[in-house]
Amino acid sequence: MNKWKLVLVATLMQGLLVGCSITSVRMHEDHSTHLSDMKRIAIVPPIIEMEKLNFDGENERLPEQEEAIKAQLVARATDRLEAQGFEVRVVERGEMETQFANFNFDLAALRESYTALVPALYDGKPVSEKDMASFSQSVGEAASIVAHYTESDGILLVRYSGWEKSAGNVAKDVASSVLVGVLTAGMVVPVQATSGEMVEAALIDGDTGAVVWSNIMHWGSNDGTAIENNFTQLEKLERPVEPIAEQAEEQTAEQTDEPAEATKL
Repeated sequence: MNKWKLVLVATLMQGLLVGCSITSVRMHEDHSTHLSDMKRIAIVPPIIEMEKLNFDGENERLPEQEEAIKAQLVARATDRLEAQGFEVRVVERGEMETQFANFNFDLAALRESYTALVPALYDGKPVSEKDMASFSQSVGEAASIVAHYTESDGILLVRYSGWEKSAGNVAKDVASSVLVGVLTAGMVVPVQATSGEMVEAALIDGDTGAVVWSNIMHWGSNDGTAIENNFTQLEKLERPVEPIAEQAEEQTAEQTDEPAEATKL
């Protein structure tokens, strides 16, 4: 089964779970502690693959669409991270390459470390909302190296895969659906998707390497819905309020220590 059939199956399964308490989000069991030290998040260059599925099997990349998708991904991720109170730095590959000769190598090592954890995070077993914060995976020191390069406390990794069928493929599907409809006297008329997308994202603690939050979202169309829905799930991160409360207490203490102004007679 090729990867796009897997995406379609995952999309159907995701649709079946709508309305249930099952979630695609995974969070670290001690995420509040990690979040308390994470102020600045670096969105590193995302991996984007957008393909046209041709009738002859020779698929082609769509670079112009990939650039548009990159802009959409970064804008949406930035918006949701800032809504959670983070400062965001969008990392440009060219800038990093100029400053750090090993940036691409070390970023690739970080991605590989995270990818190795995905089977444990998404092992095929459904996870309920109440159990989503029961994970403890870490990428190790690979995160601290990239965090140092980007001067950040956390790193957001993003990967996008999208596809759309060529006119020839769509025509073939229509003909197939019509044939099945005729053979079943109209009782079965299959509807085949003409496009689809998958967004995978992970928020990594730049100091400890802990996978604080991750989400994989599939959608049976490449209309950007998976992008929108994936990063909406960042709202599940409840950042601790202790630092703000402590700051307020310190300000109150300072005001209390100030000498009272003399009463004017």
